[in-house]
Order: sequence, then C-alpha cells, then structure tokens
Amino acid sequence: MRLRSARVTGYVTGWFASGTATAGGFTAVTPARLLSASLGKDKIGKLAVRGRHGVPGSGAGSVLLTVTVTQPVRAGSLTVYPEGIARPANASLSFGAKSAVTGPVVSAIGADGRVDVRNNSAGTARVSVFVDGWFARGAPAAGGFAALRPARALSKSLGKGKTVKVAVRGHDGVPSSGAQAVLLSVTITRPAGAGTLTAYPDGLSLPSARAPPSRPAAPSPFR
Repeated sequence: MRLRSARVTGYVTGWFASGTATAGGFTAVTPARLLSASLGKDKIGKLAVRGRHGVPGSGAGSVLLTVTVTQPVRAGSLTVYPEGIARPANASLSFGAKSAVTGPVVSAIGADGRVDVRNNSAGTARVSVFVDGWFARGAPAAGGFAALRPARALSKSLGKGKTVKVAVRGHDGVPSSGAQAVLLSVTITRPAGAGTLTAYPDGLSLPSARAPPSRPAAPSPFR
C-alpha cells in the first residue's frame, strides 16, 4: 500500500545537556526494539532493560520508551511500570479498536532490571516497544529528572475554551521547591468534537503549540 502525503508539524519543547549524565541526567541511545508481540487481555510483557541496548547494568533509574499499539481488537489502554510493584491505575497509552497509536513513555526500572507492559483491554493487541534512552539513578542534580509512581492529578470534563489549573508542586511526590517542570501523561476520552489540548505554565499566555488532535466520538479506553 502506498501512503499518501501528510503535513507534519513539530514543536521543540526542551533540550538535554551533552556530557556524562549525573544523577537524574539523560543519556540517549540508538533506538532498539525490546518487544514486538501480541498481548492478550490482561497479559503482561516483561522487558529486560538494564544491561541491554546501551542501558547500563547499573546506574540507570528509568528509561525513555517509544510504545506502539497496532491491530487492537478492542479499545483499551496499556500501562508501563517497574517490575515488582503493584500495577498503577494510570494509562500509559490509550487506543481505540482497530487503531494504531504511538507515544513516548518514561518508566522507572524495577529492582530486577525489568519493566512491565500490561494490556488492559478486553482483546488482543500488537505491542511494539523501543528503548530511546535512560535517566541516571539518584536524587536529581540541577536539570535532572526523577521518576515517580504515577498519580492522578486531574479527572474532569472540560467545556469549549475552558482552562483548568492543576496543582503539581508539593503533590504526589513532586517537591514543593526545586521542581522546574513536570512530565505528564494526558488522556482524552469521549470528546464531543475534534480538537486539541494545550498544557502550559500557569501565569503565561496560551502558547501556539498544541497536543496531537483528538477525534470525535472516540471510545473510552477504560474498562
């Protein structure tokens, strides 16, 4: 099948300093596949990440992954989390039936060096995972990143043109001082029409950058 042309827009939202990573620092690696398999309902793929594909055997606290879902039989979601802990309630990546969705996911690494990927949908889905880099373990130095256990910061309906303020400093593991930015996982369900969301610092004017557009009448990814 030949693909038709598409207009692509990209925004730069930040950068990582070069050099040897200190605690919380990021090191990019050549993208490498960790998983390519069909996962059935409630099935878990266990991915060994430490000591593979440029991620060191010690010193890595979390990893940056690119996760893709194709050919899902039913709408649902994936949850990516460290091996050895109870599954968090958050959805790392949501999808509709018979769709194809790709997104970046950051996950802490379990004590045994693995990361789990769970299919929360009621049907089978093809899942592909690539590792793109890793964050050094330890209390983050200036500019460093600290992975947290995912916690819900917002769950509500927003009307047309509406804005909601989400408190992050001093909540759910984010320190009340010393935190400059946060990594969020944002999910849209049951939108009444096509559109976009914009997340930005409170007190600033609305920037022109937008999150990927949502589609109307999308099925809920939650069971």
